Parts: sequence; C-alpha cells; structure tokens
Amino acid sequence: ETHIKSGTFRFVEESPYPVITLHYARGIQNFWHSDFNYDKFDFNIRYKKDYKNLGYSEISLFGGFTPNDLPASLLYVPMGAYTTIDFDSWEQFATMPSNAFLCDRYIFAFFRHNFGKMTENKRFSPQIVLCQNVGFGGIRHPEYHSGINFSTLEKGYYETGMLLDHLASYMKVIHFGVGLFYHYGTYTSPHEWQNFAVKISISA
Repeated sequence: ETHIKSGTFRFVEESPYPVITLHYARGIQNFWHSDFNYDKFDFNIRYKKDYKNLGYSEISLFGGFTPNDLPASLLYVPMGAYTTIDFDSWEQFATMPSNAFLCDRYIFAFFRHNFGKMTENKRFSPQIVLCQNVGFGGIRHPEYHSGINFSTLEKGYYETGMLLDHLASYMKVIHFGVGLFYHYGTYTSPHEWQNFAVKISISA
C-alpha cells in the first residue's frame, strides 16, 4: 500500500493488487472469565479492477473455520442485513435476515460491477451497479444447538441485485441511489415478497 500523509491525516492509496488479510483468534479457558479453549482462523481477500470505458469491478472473499465445538455465541453468523427497505451495505447479504444461519466454517463472495457514468451530463448521470453475493457454510454438530432456530448454508445462499447510483446528490459531494436485491435458491422464504429487498445507496 502507498500511504500519503497530510498534516494529521493519513490517506491510503488503493492497491492495484489483491489485498489479503489473515486473522487468528485463540480462546483461553479461565482467562478473563472465558469458558473454552478454542481456535479460529479467518481470511479476507479484496480486489478492485478498473476497465477502460467499462467502469470497474470489486470482489471480496471471506472465509474461516473453527476446529472446535463451541456454543452458538462463539460460532459464525453470516452478515445478514435484511429489512424491506434499508441502506445498502457492501459485504453484507441484503436479503438475509439477521441470525438466521449458524456455521463453524464458511466462505462468502461479494461481487459488484459499476459501469460508470451513463451520460456526460454533469448534473445528472446515474451509474448502473450489478451485484452478486454467494455464501456457503456448515456446522459439524447441529444437534448441539437444539432449542435455537437456525439453518445452515451447505446448499448455498444466492442473491442478485442492481443499483442505480448517483440519482441525486447533496452539495455534489454525497450521492444517493436506489437498488433492488432478490434472493433465490434453497433457502428462499415461502412469502415471495420477503425474498426482495430495496436498498438506498449513499456514496461520496
């Protein structure tokens, strides 16, 4: 990464290469009231690719696992951000209810492609953004968590969306847009309208 310092601020210039983050966590029994010994291994890969006259793509991969059998509070809960209408959040599942799934291993992929400005009009030039999110996960012993209402992600969670960014702006600094996401596949809701989510996007 290239860091640029200006006064008390430090700016990070975007890297042309994938950025990889590795994380290891260790739980120690009886340390600060911890009840368990455990290990957690996680990674994240982020990459942005610019295309001449075709906008840019962003992809983010998350993965992790724990080899230990742990209570639900220490397992992985996918990043669900579902409400019928809400603000758009990158690296979250727009149509997934919070706490609906539980995993001890997972891999999630978030992909977006922004086609750039649709017109050369300085006052109004919306941007089309296509989104595809996919998630897989599993749990070795679901029977250890009886009494908790949850599902697993062995068959995959899929959602597709489209945003229209830069529909309006404030002081030409903050831009607003709107989008629609749709969830399909094994874990869809029997109520069709609950598989859709409307999102309001905010960008600078």
